[in-house]
Amino acid sequence: GNLREGGPDRDRDEEMKRVMMTDRDGDDDENTEWCIMDTAWINLWLAFVYYRKEVCPAPGPCMNTRLIVDSDELQKFVMKDGLRLATEKRGGDYRRVSHQTWEQIKKLYPGSGPTILAKFDKNESSKASGIYDMSEWIIEKEYEKKKVDPKLAKRKEMQENREKMNAVSMKKNSSKQLNDNRNVSEDGSVEGIKLTNIMINTNTRRDPKVDPDSDDDNDDDSHETEPVLCLVSTETP
Repeated sequence: GNLREGGPDRDRDEEMKRVMMTDRDGDDDENTEWCIMDTAWINLWLAFVYYRKEVCPAPGPCMNTRLIVDSDELQKFVMKDGLRLATEKRGGDYRRVSHQTWEQIKKLYPGSGPTILAKFDKNESSKASGIYDMSEWIIEKEYEKKKVDPKLAKRKEMQENREKMNAVSMKKNSSKQLNDNRNVSEDGSVEGIKLTNIMINTNTRRDPKVDPDSDDDNDDDSHETEPVLCLVSTETP
């Protein structure tokens, strides 16, 4: 665990004891509030403290980010669709633990989060499938503040604008290539070639409008064009 944690070796037995003392089933009713933990992290931790403790390193902070997604529509983080509660008899994406257990995990592994608070209905179909209504689950508010960091928001906006510009550019190139002095017949062929596939040719070429006979290699970067679309046939013309 030294390389992973950057500190003294951890007492695996003591760590497991401290966590297990806080673990409980609790009052299993619709009003009981649980904390959610990623099953993948729990499996790594169990290997570290029990199953393969002679060889497995400490897992590091428990990051629940795999269980959530940023919703543009709601402007906040929400739980991913289709997540399944893991039990002793069934695998799944997350487990529910008591507040005391989660607080102990955060003490042992600083930086764990975000905290996710959940209540479970008593619907029999949900219990059988392990898939519950997560619309009312609460994701740590402090994590929401990180989401709206002005610098991160600006960076995200710039990235989205670049993606939109690239999409428009590719669309224009595609239309120009397909309509560039070609006669398309009724059977969907172009000069006898079936339009069965389109791929991107990423090889740049010199713009023929800029002195095609020039041997000056210093202008290569300034005259490269956007990637062009090429028609590819899976049939023999």
